[in-house]
Amino acid sequence: MEPEGIVDESGTLHPLDVIVYATGFDTHAYMRPMNVTGPDGVTVDQLWSEGVYSYRGVGLPGMPNFFLLNGPFAPVNSVAVPTCLRDEVGYLLKIFDVIRTTGRALAPTERATKEFCDRIRAALPGTTYSLCDNWYTDQAGTPIIWPFTRQEHADQYAALDIADFDTYPVATSAAAGEAR
Repeated sequence: MEPEGIVDESGTLHPLDVIVYATGFDTHAYMRPMNVTGPDGVTVDQLWSEGVYSYRGVGLPGMPNFFLLNGPFAPVNSVAVPTCLRDEVGYLLKIFDVIRTTGRALAPTERATKEFCDRIRAALPGTTYSLCDNWYTDQAGTPIIWPFTRQEHADQYAALDIADFDTYPVATSAAAGEAR
């Protein structure tokens, strides 16, 4: 690289105004390297040590009041990002209403998260996504993207099922992780 551009192997200068030098990025890092620790002392890195997962792409069990956008199993392959984010933010606003009215922290249950992940993973075999080794596969080669339609993505956020969440007392959510 020269200040004026790039010189190729033959010595020819290719004048450029801008050079975008991209070395890649970790598509599975999501919000990391931010270090997030739940009330039981377990970090997101530890939760995801064997592969990323989420509840509806927005939450993790054992992590009260920790929510993310465009997380694992988000439809980055089939839904425009602004549309996806609109769906997810609308759902999170419902969660925030419960948090505000109850004064309790929320985190998805292990059961609800497992059911969500099992449903997604069951739909992937035989799809194009399952036949590729690409950025959207985890360490085990499992695709971690949304395999359904745009409408199904929106529909999953239509109603909030409070039974899918553990509640935590806000005053102690950073301590012992009392879930009920």
